[in-house]
Amino acid sequence: MNMLKKTCVYLGVFLSAVLILSGLSPLRKAHAKGTGSFKYYDYSLKKTVKYEGTLPEYIINSVSVSLSNTPALVSESGAAMASAKHVFKDTGASTYTYNKAEKKITMKYNGNKLVMYVGKNEAFLNGVEVSTGSAPRRIRYKSSKKIVTLVPTRFVFESLGYSYEWNQSTTTVTVKEPLKLFYNGEDVDYSGSICRASYNGKRINLGASPDIIISDNAMIRAKKILADTMGVSLKRDKNGRITLKKGELKLVMKLGDRHAFLNDRLVIAPVAPLMIKNYKSGTNLLYVPGRFVAENLGYSYEW
Repeated sequence: MNMLKKTCVYLGVFLSAVLILSGLSPLRKAHAKGTGSFKYYDYSLKKTVKYEGTLPEYIINSVSVSLSNTPALVSESGAAMASAKHVFKDTGASTYTYNKAEKKITMKYNGNKLVMYVGKNEAFLNGVEVSTGSAPRRIRYKSSKKIVTLVPTRFVFESLGYSYEWNQSTTTVTVKEPLKLFYNGEDVDYSGSICRASYNGKRINLGASPDIIISDNAMIRAKKILADTMGVSLKRDKNGRITLKKGELKLVMKLGDRHAFLNDRLVIAPVAPLMIKNYKSGTNLLYVPGRFVAENLGYSYEW
């Protein structure tokens, strides 16, 4: 039997587990899990500092960040601090420039501009004065010789519009940019679970328009998964009537309506089919409840 498999993952949970297996970099002296020590030169203090404590790890939009030569730390005030270049610029999370003469840090993303200064708690977000909570630092790692600007990562990410989650037990920061969607007549900043799909063991590439969860149901892209990958016949008319056929089975649905007909027999879908606009990808795609459609068309469905 053909099988459609859905893996719906809350990224902070799944990827943190993967990251932990990687262990600690040789640069860091290993202590308890998630802790270690290293030395750095602080240009503001004008002295070498030995850091011993928590070593935060970062996962940004499902990608783990390598900080093997530039480890993050936790400041005296409890803020996770990491390299602006390696955690923000290199990952595409924001732009980053540093003016050495002014000790000025400028970071921009998605219409937001954040200006900070080394050694100062005062910052400016879109021209409005705000407090960083923990002042940025300019340091040089003694082992790798790399010079970086450490910034308070929660403050920066949240200022730039990201969601930020700290897991104390795994010392992992999980950052996500909410999907900006439009459905059911309103804009939605979706930051819930996203789903990966595979068919007969082969992963389906969904790009920047993933499947999502609505009312505890995985909503899947009808054309990409059902028609293009699984060979289901898919038609949608101007009145929102959706016809899905596979062999002798015909499922008729309608946009915004949970009532459907399987070979002319009334069946009720857990969620109505929806057109979902994804602002980032610029797409407006048809989504249907995955399990309901797959099983009614004779497929095995595993979540």
